[in-house]
This record gives sequence, C-alpha cells and structure tokens, in this order.
Amino acid sequence: MLRVFLQFVLPMIFPTALWLVWVWFEKKRSNDPEKVGRDTPWVWLIPIGFALSIISLITWGVVQGDKSGKTYTAPRLENGKIVPGKFE
Repeated sequence: MLRVFLQFVLPMIFPTALWLVWVWFEKKRSNDPEKVGRDTPWVWLIPIGFALSIISLITWGVVQGDKSGKTYTAPRLENGKIVPGKFE
C-alpha cells in the first residue's frame, strides 16, 4: 500500500498541494485576497503530476530491479504444496 501511495498517488497530488500552499500564503500576504488563486493552472498541474509519476516508475524500476542474467523458476506444486516462483 505504501508503494502504491509513493509511486502513484503522491506524484499526482504533490504539484496541486504545492500550488494550494502557495495560494494560501499569497492570500495572507495580498491586499486583495479574492483575486489570488482564481486562475488555477490545471494545464500545468496535471502534466507535471503525470511526469512525476513516470519519473517515480522509472526510479522504482531501476532501484528495485533484479539483476539480469538470472533464470526464473515458475511456481510449482511439490508434495501438495505450492512452491513460489523465484530467480536463480
């Protein structure tokens, strides 16, 4: 569950959360808080979220990837018990 959150949810939410924090600070600082944040940059927030998701997928694959050159042994049934698959 944590992997799903870190790999998919967080990269999609992070740009929008960062923008919302910026709007909050700007409203406190501005003379006219009604105008701050009115033009939400969804055109930029959504692609940045997707880009961060893709970067996290690539990073996760590189960091968690298994060494190449190993052979995979498929799961099998031995003496009525399932032996899980593994790399050897």
